[in-house]
Amino acid sequence: MSRAPAKARQVIVLLALLKMKTQDGSIFTSSTNLASAIGVSQQTAIRYLKELEDGRLIKRTLTARGENVEIGDGGLSLLRETYGTLVNVFTSLSASCISFSGILFTGIGEGAYYVSQKPYMGQFSSKLGFTPYPGTLNLRLIEQENLVKYLQMLSYPPTLVLGFRSANRTYGDVLCYKISLEKRYPGAVVRSVRSLYDSSVVEIISPLRLRREMKIGDGSRISVYFTPSSFT
Repeated sequence: MSRAPAKARQVIVLLALLKMKTQDGSIFTSSTNLASAIGVSQQTAIRYLKELEDGRLIKRTLTARGENVEIGDGGLSLLRETYGTLVNVFTSLSASCISFSGILFTGIGEGAYYVSQKPYMGQFSSKLGFTPYPGTLNLRLIEQENLVKYLQMLSYPPTLVLGFRSANRTYGDVLCYKISLEKRYPGAVVRSVRSLYDSSVVEIISPLRLRREMKIGDGSRISVYFTPSSFT
């Protein structure tokens, strides 16, 4: 970190100091503790503290309890600037489309059974805005990059379709993500909390009979597009 640009280095040290803040708002530290927190030598930590103090980013006071550090106006200003930059970056990322592709295959046949259950069907209609065709389109993610993108999509808040009980069994909750296929056909990725599939398999519902509408069959590569702002 000693070769990092000064501003980046200062932000890292300021954040490490903030993590040391006690419940009463005080920051007591030592060069040894700071060195351990940011992964540098004690001598380097001493230099960093002096750099922040000389730049009026922090104020240091020796007390009976040890060295008290207070984040000064300059330090707070730098942290606010960094926060604003991060907000802009993540806002931009949130608006970006996530896309991945998989290979179409025939599933084990349970999709149609589950999708057709009336308590699920009613919620799909009200929460996703469409009544799904009774069945799922199943994609297998072969490449690591596509699996990573799929998991990135799953990190966003889903539309939750609640499970229910019937006379004979219990049906689990379903996590839904509104998507489009090939930027043309509407649908939603659905993932049951009790899914028999691992994360390499993507199940998709749609108001359309997708195999017929898209003229596709097992082995076809299908692209999925998810825009975070599209979830409800």
